[in-house]
Amino acid sequence: MSDEELRRILVEAVPEDPAPADRMGQIASRVRRRRLVVGSASAAAAVAAAVAIAVPMMLAAPGADPGPGPGDGSETVIGSVRTNDEGCPERLPDRVRFVDKPGPLVPAGAAEAVLCETPTDLTAMLDAPRLLTHDVESFVAALNALPDREQFWNRLRAREAAKGNVLPPEVKETLGQTCTLIGYPTVPSFILRYPDRDPVLVQYDQNCGTVAANGRTRFAESNPVDAFMRLYQAQLGSPSPTPRR
Repeated sequence: MSDEELRRILVEAVPEDPAPADRMGQIASRVRRRRLVVGSASAAAAVAAAVAIAVPMMLAAPGADPGPGPGDGSETVIGSVRTNDEGCPERLPDRVRFVDKPGPLVPAGAAEAVLCETPTDLTAMLDAPRLLTHDVESFVAALNALPDREQFWNRLRAREAAKGNVLPPEVKETLGQTCTLIGYPTVPSFILRYPDRDPVLVQYDQNCGTVAANGRTRFAESNPVDAFMRLYQAQLGSPSPTPRR
């Protein structure tokens, strides 16, 4: 396998953005057409020594954003993240290292899920948050079904084996840390609300193709925005009344 083929495999391991289902998707489509890859090629030392792989960018920040500064006491805070009047993050933490911790990504029992957009520049066009109250447990189940590193590695290796490619074992440790660096104008995230516990923030990293919550990271092989939007659109077509925002 050539270096270029292995580079392509690693880049393709980052899941694609959701297909445009509404204005949010249409904006994302326009962004994809004009996006600029500003990262330079690098790779983990073990892999580079073995096969001199070139990948778009390796990003592994040493820690999270320090969190919001002092406020007037009226803000809502989820963990270290301050939220706005609509309950969505004003600013998301910086990218953190991949944490392959066992266990479910999010707790069961959520009563509501909110799809949020956080701007990364002042000119970004934002949609209003979408509130899901119908079949929320299906969304929770979709999040908890996302693969960990071992599961994703096995799937990726099997797909490439079907094409006649054999991935070096060292590639496994780069998964979740091999990322593109694209200037998206907004970043999607989710807020899960529970009747008996604090809300949970779920971060979707489009550049790394990962989903993080509760100190765990999983691979977004099934795009969480797609999963949310299917349930949200079903909710809009439901004969039973649903809360409006």
